[in-house]
Amino acid sequence: MWRNEPVIAVGDNAVLLLDAKGRVERELSKEGLRCTTNAVAAAANLVCVATSDKAKITFISESQSYKVSVPELITAVAFSRCGEVLYAGSNTGRLYVWQIRTGTLVKNKQIFFNAVTDAKVDFSNTTILLSAQNGDLALIRLVEGSVTGCVETLNLITCALDGVRVWDLEDRLCISHYSGIGPRINKLLSGVRLAEKAQFVPLKNVVSQDSLATIAMN
Repeated sequence: MWRNEPVIAVGDNAVLLLDAKGRVERELSKEGLRCTTNAVAAAANLVCVATSDKAKITFISESQSYKVSVPELITAVAFSRCGEVLYAGSNTGRLYVWQIRTGTLVKNKQIFFNAVTDAKVDFSNTTILLSAQNGDLALIRLVEGSVTGCVETLNLITCALDGVRVWDLEDRLCISHYSGIGPRINKLLSGVRLAEKAQFVPLKNVVSQDSLATIAMN
């Protein structure tokens, strides 16, 4: 196991704590959780599980577990790199942003009109990539302070089996890499404003070069 640390295993029939060799150390809960792979996220000593049959999110640690009710079914979750913020995509295409420490709902935005299937935060913790059930893709820029509008840059977007990469053409560097998204992505969501009708720019074949307007969120 990574770093020889215990692992929390979530199953349909129980939640178990496994040791570094994969052996059952103890049972954390006799109640299992029905969920998909993308509806589970981990940060430090906390695991978040969004159940697929109830509008609830369960938080599990080695010492305790608790459930919270949410407005609708959550289909994909991801923590920020520091683990203080939870990003959750819903079955109606909305993105919810919660502050973990206080439980405060920070943001609630309509991103897609299909279920969110995956959420990935990039390594620099500056953008989040969402994919939808129909293969649509949304790239959202996370900023501190006030939202000043869209940030327009000329980027190269590559979509492959190993993930999606955003390239800075001027510096010729990969500025973001999202792995585990899958091969079904066929569109890039480029919404100038979330409140208005979204505009879709198709990714032609594997590579598409466009003036990308990312969505800024505070």
